[in-house]
Amino acid sequence: MTNYKNSEIRSILNGLGYRSHLNSNDLDFPISQDESDLTDEPTRKAIMKFQVDYDLTVDGVVGQQTMAKMQEEMNVLHEELNWIMGTNISLDQPFYGRKTINAVQQFQRRYIITIDGLASFALREELFETLQDNAQATSTNTAVI
Repeated sequence: MTNYKNSEIRSILNGLGYRSHLNSNDLDFPISQDESDLTDEPTRKAIMKFQVDYDLTVDGVVGQQTMAKMQEEMNVLHEELNWIMGTNISLDQPFYGRKTINAVQQFQRRYIITIDGLASFALREELFETLQDNAQATSTNTAVI
């Protein structure tokens, strides 16, 4: 399992839509360079919202369980983007960085009106549905042959 630095945790929370640009001093939002403790109110609230969404213990602390779920979510996001958009984001580096932002923006250009590079819950649902539609179309085409 990846042990994220505080800036990487903030980047994931930012990128997944749990922290707002308004609550960030990061010039390259959603990418964060902030290594300070994860105890500020906006970050703690973002962590707790993430924990609620994934049925984790809600304590506002990024322990092993929360960190593992963040890694899992990043891997799923990267796998889906790689499959649908043909990107090549390494699954060995489950971070929300420039490659992820670019791939999300590509997806947004193709399927969604707002282009902000953030993989909100709604965008992740759209990604999953697109993947399901593509898989269904592939199996239907294969059955016809």
